[in-house]
Amino acid sequence: MTSWSVLGIDPAPSKDTVAFDGERFHRIKPQDIRDWLIERLTGEVLVSWDAPLAFDPAQSFYTRPVDKILAAFCRDEPAVNVAPFGNLSHWSITCHALGYPFGQPPENLVLVAEPAELPRDRPAVIEVHPALAMLLWWRQRRSEPFPQYKRGPSASRLAALQEILDTLSSCLPMAEAVLAAAQADPPRADDYLDAAVAYELGVRFAAGTTYTVGDRVSGFIVLPDAP
Repeated sequence: MTSWSVLGIDPAPSKDTVAFDGERFHRIKPQDIRDWLIERLTGEVLVSWDAPLAFDPAQSFYTRPVDKILAAFCRDEPAVNVAPFGNLSHWSITCHALGYPFGQPPENLVLVAEPAELPRDRPAVIEVHPALAMLLWWRQRRSEPFPQYKRGPSASRLAALQEILDTLSSCLPMAEAVLAAAQADPPRADDYLDAAVAYELGVRFAAGTTYTVGDRVSGFIVLPDAP
């Protein structure tokens, strides 16, 4: 059994970041996220972060090989967005909170792309893409397009989230907690789901049951390797 504690985090620069620690959800103001993390980054803590953490400036300041590969994979899935990293709004809060890809990381925090790179007795961080991970699980079970859980009226987004949780319940042991949080706070429903899936990917990464597209230098995304 892995000794790693996991924090699944859905960062946001203009609203509360949502984190899931396996037991409960946390909402953290953007200005407080770095201090919130530092308080928890002791020993073997794995941060599973839903935003780009690495790129190679020799290749591009706009897109990465991993972005191109995975965007092509989900081209016909409008509910799953794999955009060039330069188009995303997470840059400022990611750099502020983690010091990746620019800035000063909190003491001892190391970026890893493969389970074999996990250090001993110090925290680590990985990049994940929850919507893409759910799409992979979804395609193993359903032929219909992946539900649009991020856009539209609250009622339709909640219905989409419910359908996702019903279909992927075997992948997400915290499905009931996600649904309860989403129903209590419908405007943030997708954030609770993304944070929970980020957590599950971190748990699987620590257990060695994921695969990585890309690398730590040019950019990477950790995805599940099993249903």
